[in-house]
Amino acid sequence: GIPIDAACISDVTGAQLSGTVLTGISDGATVTYRYTDGAASFTATLLFRVSNAWLEPLTMDDWTYGEPAHTPHADAQYGQPTYLYSDSPDGTFTSDVPTDAGTWYVHRDAGLEAVQKSHILKAQPACTIPTGLSAVYGSTVGSIQPGTGFVWKTPAQLVGSVGTKSFAARFIPADTENYLTADGLEIPVRVTV
Repeated sequence: GIPIDAACISDVTGAQLSGTVLTGISDGATVTYRYTDGAASFTATLLFRVSNAWLEPLTMDDWTYGEPAHTPHADAQYGQPTYLYSDSPDGTFTSDVPTDAGTWYVHRDAGLEAVQKSHILKAQPACTIPTGLSAVYGSTVGSIQPGTGFVWKTPAQLVGSVGTKSFAARFIPADTENYLTADGLEIPVRVTV
């Protein structure tokens, strides 16, 4: 109940005093100061404990490999967010934003802790349907080399009669960790005698 005059405060450590406001305080900070007012003179020590609360919980949207990373979002009543990432909810979290496809976890700490799962989805591979392929009447589709990454769905199938036909194939990218297999492709082949 004793009024304190901010002008009588000196030697502040653990924070900055600007007028009557202390700044630069974090949860668990210890602030000391000297108070001198005529006959009253003492040193005070204050321990600050922040009661923080989520205003908005931690979220992070999924994105596709090769796209710019999405930014996590969370809002706490106090504290600046620090976001860290790991490939495990219990793993070692670092400031390195993930770039490879997979399941990732983002951790936010500003006096409150939260971990949120997010995904980097595999991307569709860029592939160009091969052209100019040919086969001899009576041969099988598997005898035709469609090109790097392309695989015939029915390699034992006979190519059939003379003319241009299309055969089902898929494309398997070299980087299967970050790219999907492209299915449902049709590759034209000219069948000759």
